[in-house]
Amino acid sequence: GIMNIRADAPCKGRTAYGECKGNCGHCYGDHNATMSATGRHAWFYRMLSDHWAFEGEYNQLCPDMKRPWTWVDFKAVLGDNAWTNLLGPLHVLWIRSGGRPEAISPNAPELRLALDFAESIPSMLAGDTGGAYFCPRNTYYDWTHVSIGSQVSTENSAS
Repeated sequence: GIMNIRADAPCKGRTAYGECKGNCGHCYGDHNATMSATGRHAWFYRMLSDHWAFEGEYNQLCPDMKRPWTWVDFKAVLGDNAWTNLLGPLHVLWIRSGGRPEAISPNAPELRLALDFAESIPSMLAGDTGGAYFCPRNTYYDWTHVSIGSQVSTENSAS
């Protein structure tokens, strides 16, 4: 069947702030009223695969550490979602319409996807910095378990 690939687990508290332990969900931004991005406003995970790692294969960047090569990266990242939800679908929609705005239905799935994603951005703004958070809080970096949900990433905001 179809698997849900959205980071839509309700926010139960931010682990980095000691508000929750265990399965705390994804917390979008700083405002309690908008921290749980449900349904169509939740971002997609990136880099999904049927296999997480293969036995006996080690990451050759640091072979002495014997860490496996991994492919799955369950992070809902701003830059990746901009491509997935905005640029790709809207480009396809533009081509399908023959470059004629009047031929685009307001109910086109590509347009709905883009608008739903765009509506999620205000909750991810990082105060008055002009930047947006890299990903929801309670998102961790690989085996180091470093919380990256409070970071503003120029690379991902610009991509």
